Amino acid sequence: MGAELDYKFAIGGTTTISLPTGKQIRLVELKVIPRRSEWRLITGTLWFDADTYGLVRLVFGRRGRSSSARYPRRTAKTSCPAGSTRRPR
Repeated sequence: MGAELDYKFAIGGTTTISLPTGKQIRLVELKVIPRRSEWRLITGTLWFDADTYGLVRLVFGRRGRSSSARYPRRTAKTSCPAGSTRRPR
């Protein structure tokens, strides 16, 4: 048993963000879709750095509510996508 019983996963698009330092980071989107409508299941999108596979940003919600979080927590100077010229959609 695993998350596949409750969720479907889909690869979304890719986007490139540019940091103020000039560094560019390519992000890959992973969509998390509940298989059924239950109060305990969430829907969400995760963005990963395509080179390091590190989690950059996640957005999740339940029943019309949504929240956004960045992981890992870093200072705004090094955080991604904070300070970037383009944010993932």
